Amino acid sequence: MKGWKHFLQSYGMYVVLLVALLLRLPYINQSLWLDEAIEALAVRDNSLPQLFTSFMPGDFNPPLHYILLWGWVRMFGSSEIALRLPSVLLGVGVVWFGLTLLKQMLPKKIELQVAGGLLLATSPLLIYYSQEARAYMLATFLASWSMLSLWQYIQEKKSLWRYIIVTSLLLWSHYVAWLLWPIQIILTWVLTKDKKRTLATLLPLVSIIPLLPLLKTQVILAAKVSTALPVWQSLGALSFKNLLLIPAKFLLGRIDLQTSFSFVLILALFLIAYVIVIMQALVKNKLVKDKKLLFLLAWLVGPISLGIVLSIKLALLSYFRYLFVLPAFYLVFVFSLQFFKKDIQKIAFGVFLLLNIVSSSFYLFDASLHREDWKSLVAFIDGKQASSYVVMISSVDAPFAYYDQGKHTLIDYQNIDEIKYLPSVWLITYAQPIFDSQNKTEITLTQEYGFEEISSKTFRGDLVVKYLVNPSGLHAQAL
Repeated sequence: MKGWKHFLQSYGMYVVLLVALLLRLPYINQSLWLDEAIEALAVRDNSLPQLFTSFMPGDFNPPLHYILLWGWVRMFGSSEIALRLPSVLLGVGVVWFGLTLLKQMLPKKIELQVAGGLLLATSPLLIYYSQEARAYMLATFLASWSMLSLWQYIQEKKSLWRYIIVTSLLLWSHYVAWLLWPIQIILTWVLTKDKKRTLATLLPLVSIIPLLPLLKTQVILAAKVSTALPVWQSLGALSFKNLLLIPAKFLLGRIDLQTSFSFVLILALFLIAYVIVIMQALVKNKLVKDKKLLFLLAWLVGPISLGIVLSIKLALLSYFRYLFVLPAFYLVFVFSLQFFKKDIQKIAFGVFLLLNIVSSSFYLFDASLHREDWKSLVAFIDGKQASSYVVMISSVDAPFAYYDQGKHTLIDYQNIDEIKYLPSVWLITYAQPIFDSQNKTEITLTQEYGFEEISSKTFRGDLVVKYLVNPSGLHAQAL
């Protein structure tokens, strides 16, 4: 037993980090999906000034991830692996910060430290977003680092400037992550009752000032998009479904959520077990007057609670936007296990670790759960050499353009009159229900211009490509 503890103390952290890395490497060369491709083309094809003046005003994210990725692709290229490798490394960094925080909060409980690290390393949702070339893992990395720095500042009156710098970077990484900052201010006051130390946590506010002109432009555009496309607003609206998806996805990751009774029952049992562990810890924690659990719970519950309130007016309640609180989801659980007997600790940890492994395995080894397969779609069209014209909605054509590299001519839905005399075209219906809800484009092509559907093929991610033929364009000419 002593030998096992010695091994954990000496090598446990390194083993956990190695596991985290190995689980984040498989299939990082899978096809980019829409949002990744948009960012990939933006950082590849624009200068840094152009990113700020031309691209980011039409986006709704702070610029930090774009800036970092812009520099990264100029050193390592813009392949899928190169684009996603920063998120892989940031994902391992999240595990590191979680381990470090547990080490400081539970200095004599090496088994629980390693247990927490393993849950973070095997988390299906953390693995998924560690393989995505977007800002979510950057925000989670910075949030974890910020909370660690805040804890050190509260405990030791050290790390103030580290906290200020890291939190400022966090505010530049993702707008929803801003919800963590007011929670940190409140925590500092509650745990220290020190006015000067609490006021010091306001200093990251200065970093927001340069962002305000960009944010103003983005908010105006977002309001226009929400008005023109109400479906975007509904995706993050306050609803029971969106609320339930947060714990469900935290537990199960991106695997398909079935609505069968057995599935709901299993999910409910895990959530009930999780809550029981936390409630039991709260009861016992009150007796020892330990504020560590309060710190972790505030990280988990605080931003989500603020998000629920704001979602009455703003569409913020999408589970993936709260990825930055997911580390706290596991840290709260592991910290609470210390109030139980060893046997119960082992059983509870083992059950949740098994759930992580099963859920992560589904995602990693079931190709149907991987991202939209634009790579195969473009290869299919290129291999057929049937038509050089592809009709698709221009605002979502980034993944096609990324893989096609200019071999085909893209025609927006609004410009189909340009191809009505052509003998054949490819039609990609991606995002048609959002931008062309009545399917007017396909109806016009087939009923007015005389095109006929010869074949249709579906790729992962509900990508449908149709081959349409209009022999000699005779019908169109008659119009």
